[in-house]
Amino acid sequence: MRLLCLAALAASLFAGELDRLPVLHQGRVKPFIVAAEEIVIAITGERRFAAPELQGGRRVLPAERLPASALLMAWMADPLAWGERPVIAVPYVPLQRALGLPGAWASSTELSAARAELEAAVAKRQQRERGLEVAWTARDESAWDAWARWWEFREAAGGRAVALAPLLFDAESERWAQRLLSLLPERGGRPWQERLRQAGPEPAALRASDPWLTMEDLVWRPDPLLAAGDGPWSGLLAAGARLRTAWNSGDPAALDAAATALAAEARRCGEARVAWLRAQGAAAVEDYPSERRLQLELLYRAARPFTWAWALFVLGGVLSAIALARGTRRAWWWAGILATSAACLACVLGLAARLAISPWGAVTNLYESVVFVSLVTGLLGLVLAATGRQPAYVVAAAVGAALCAMVGEAMPPDLGAHIGQLQPVLRSKFWLWLHVKVIVASYAAFVLAWVLGNWALARAAWRRQPVESGEAHAIARCLQVGLVLCVAGTVLGAIWADQAWGRFWGWDPKEVFALVIILVYLIPLHLRARGLVGPTALAAWAVHGFQSVVMSWYGVNFLLGVGLHAYATGSGFGSGGQLIVLPLIALQTALAVWWQWRARPRTA
Repeated sequence: MRLLCLAALAASLFAGELDRLPVLHQGRVKPFIVAAEEIVIAITGERRFAAPELQGGRRVLPAERLPASALLMAWMADPLAWGERPVIAVPYVPLQRALGLPGAWASSTELSAARAELEAAVAKRQQRERGLEVAWTARDESAWDAWARWWEFREAAGGRAVALAPLLFDAESERWAQRLLSLLPERGGRPWQERLRQAGPEPAALRASDPWLTMEDLVWRPDPLLAAGDGPWSGLLAAGARLRTAWNSGDPAALDAAATALAAEARRCGEARVAWLRAQGAAAVEDYPSERRLQLELLYRAARPFTWAWALFVLGGVLSAIALARGTRRAWWWAGILATSAACLACVLGLAARLAISPWGAVTNLYESVVFVSLVTGLLGLVLAATGRQPAYVVAAAVGAALCAMVGEAMPPDLGAHIGQLQPVLRSKFWLWLHVKVIVASYAAFVLAWVLGNWALARAAWRRQPVESGEAHAIARCLQVGLVLCVAGTVLGAIWADQAWGRFWGWDPKEVFALVIILVYLIPLHLRARGLVGPTALAAWAVHGFQSVVMSWYGVNFLLGVGLHAYATGSGFGSGGQLIVLPLIALQTALAVWWQWRARPRTA
C-alpha cells in the first residue's frame, strides 16, 4: 500500500522537468516520459497501469492507473517490493492456467517459479531461428513473450533499461576509464563495466564500445568505482543523488529542480561526446538531440495527429458520399473535399514531426507505412477527382485513407507507433526516400482501386446490372498509377539490394511478392486493352488482386517472418495476425464473389 501511495503522489509531479529528461533507450535519446511509456507498454500491455487487484478470484486493473513515468520511477525506487506485484502481462489464458495465475498479469516471483517452462520456450525459439524444425505452438509463443517481458521488467526495475550519459565524453574521461580497467571484476558487473572489459585499454576500441551510464549507476545505486576520487563523472553523480533525494521526499519543486540539473549535466556530457568523437575523426556520430527536438517529440505525443487524421477522413468520406448521393457539387461536396484535405494535412504534420525526431524517412516500419499510405491515398484521390472529374474518387480516397489510418491507430504501439532505430543496412536516406516511399505509394493506388472496386461491385449487385464503363475507367486509372509506381520501386529496390547485399535479385520473399503484385495487376490491364476483360471483371480483379498487396505488405513480415526483409518486425507473429487478417480476407472474397454473381449480365 505504501508503494502505491508514493507512486500515486508522484504521478501528480510528472507534468514538469522529469518528463523532459533526455535518456538513451533502444539506441535513441528521447524524453524520459516517452521511454517510460514504451517500457511500461512492453511489460504490462497498458499505457497507464496500476498493479491489479483480486476481484472474484481474478486479477482486475483498478479504474485509477498510474502514468508510465511515475510507475517506472516507482519500480526503480523499490525493485524488490515491486517484484512481488503482478505487473507482467500474460494474456494467453491456457498459459495463465498452466502457471496457476489468477489473471492476465504475473509477478516476477511467479514467473521465476515457472522458469523451466519459459526457458524451454526460449530454447525452442533459438532452435527455430537457427533453421531447425521444432514444434511451435501458441503456448510456446506466449511463454516466449512472457519470458521477454519478465526480462525487460528486471532490466527496468533494476534501472538498466534507460541510460543518462556517456561514460566517455572527453580525453579526461577516457584516461579515467583506462585506469578503472585494472579495478574491474573479472566477470559480471554492470553494463558499462562489461563493455570496458571487452574493449580493453586501446583508445580506439574504448571509443567504439561507447558505454553509457544508466539510472542504476547514477541515481538509484551509484557505482562506487565511479564515485572514487574527483572524477569527470562527479557532476553527474551529484545530480543523480539530488534526483533520488527529491523523489523520495515527494516535493514537486525539488523534483523539478533536480531533474533540470540532471538534464543539464546529461546534455553537457552528450554534446561533449559528439564534439570529442568528431574531433577524433569519427564522422558517423549522430547529434545529441536539441531541447527543441525533445520538446517536439513531447508535442507530437500529446497532439496525436494521426488520430485526428482518421476522424477527418471519415468525416470527408461521409460528406462526399452525401454530395454524390444528392448529385450536387456545392456545399456538401466542398465540405467533403475540405475535410479530406484537412486529414491529409494532419498526416503531413504527423509524418513531418516523426521525420524531425528521427531522420530516417518516416516509412521505417508497418505503422509509418500505413499512415503514409493513408496520406497518399487521400492526395491521389483528390488529384484524380480534379483531373478526371470523377466525384467517386474523393469518396473512395476518404474511405480508403480512413481505413488505413484506423488500422495504424489500432496497432499495438510496439509495432511502430513508437519511434525506433533502423537496422544499419537500412540507414540510407537516399534509398529510403526513393525505394521505400515509391513502393509504399504504389500500395496507396491499389488501396484506392480496391475501394473503388468494392463500391462498383456493390452498386452493380444492388442494381443487378454490370459495372458501368466509367467506373471501370476510374479503377483502371488507379491500377495504372499503382503498377507504374510498383515497377519503379522494385527496380530501385534491386539497385539498393546490389549496394547493400551485393546482388540485384535473390528471390527473397519480399522480392517475390513484389513481382507477384506486378503480374497480378499487369494481366488484367493487358487483357482490358485487348478487350478480353470487361468492367465487372476488372472491378473484381481490383478487389481480389489486393490480396497480393496484403501478403507483400503484411504477410511476408508477420505471417512468414523470414527473409532479408524480416528486419521490419524482427520476427513473424502468425498466431495473432491470422485470427484477424485471414477471416477478413475470406469475408471480402465471399462478398466480392457474391456481388460479381449478382452483377452478371442477364439473358432474355
